[in-house]
Amino acid sequence: MRLFLGFCLIILLHSCTNKVEDIYALHYSEAPPEELATGVDVLYSDSSILQVRITGPVMKRIQDNGQVKEEFPEGMQVEFYDKNGIVESWLDAKYGVRNPIENEVVVKDSVVMKNTRGEVLRTSELRWNEKEGNVYTNKYIQYSSPDEIIKGFGFKADANFTRFEINAVTGRIKLGDIEADFQ
Repeated sequence: MRLFLGFCLIILLHSCTNKVEDIYALHYSEAPPEELATGVDVLYSDSSILQVRITGPVMKRIQDNGQVKEEFPEGMQVEFYDKNGIVESWLDAKYGVRNPIENEVVVKDSVVMKNTRGEVLRTSELRWNEKEGNVYTNKYIQYSSPDEIIKGFGFKADANFTRFEINAVTGRIKLGDIEADFQ
């Protein structure tokens, strides 16, 4: 009987061993920690005055090596407010990522920015520097207003899209001239 109990004890102790790799696989993942939020609505204010509103269907907050980024994989919409709390411009894109440490937002894929004067900017990528309060790109852009269409490369504007500059204009069409040609 002692021999049987000793044999059972050896089998029991031998069967309870684990490889260190298996233990690490249970507790430590190669993927960075991730939080997921749906129906996101983020408001930014300064001195109790609303400055910016960011909305999106999905936001992932990813932490990797001490860096945090907020990714909007299904698109994001941004409203910029003036000092009176009235929406002055809108930004829409199919993808966006915000780096809160660097105070920068990068939006990509079908980026459209509009303002209350009827001006529209279209580009493939736009960067928004939250700290300096401006948006910019070195990519191809198309700017349109009720009076003209301008195409070019590179763009910089204040976040409210009230003052802007285009770096390299490649084409300009005055819409009033076209209407006169067809009459």
